[in-house]
Amino acid sequence: MPETYIVDNGENTDIAKYERRLRFYRILVIFVVIAVLGVAGFAYGSINSNCKKVLREAKDARIAMRMLAIEEYGLEKPLYNPDSPTGLYDGAAERISALSRTDGKIVLTAWSKEDSDVLAFTYTKGKYTVVYSRDPKLAGDGEGTLDGSEWQVYYYVKVLQF
Repeated sequence: MPETYIVDNGENTDIAKYERRLRFYRILVIFVVIAVLGVAGFAYGSINSNCKKVLREAKDARIAMRMLAIEEYGLEKPLYNPDSPTGLYDGAAERISALSRTDGKIVLTAWSKEDSDVLAFTYTKGKYTVVYSRDPKLAGDGEGTLDGSEWQVYYYVKVLQF
């Protein structure tokens, strides 16, 4: 079998260099995309997990508020104080925090005198805010919860600073 020789006139090496460079850029773009998606996925998972943790704390605070409201109702002392910035009588926020083992800020925004129960409050911890609201008219309507309550969790991100 006769031997064949490839004659290199310089054109093939330029094409090979171009193909190698193109392959390198493709791999680089793939790694950058994977890194960006990995960081975004990690950030989302971290925020989501902390949202669930803060929501659990707010629900614990809600149960503690309900227990304290029942206790104060028996003593004929209302839990709600409209003159206070937190909407609670002095010392109630500390008692709620102790009962629920939470350390966020609680602000009572609506109170039902008929039921002696919380209608709305906010629980803030760090960059997370949980807003609880309950509308007795919506209870058992088939679209919401049985007691008409709604929980919303917010995460605050500073977008611009002037």
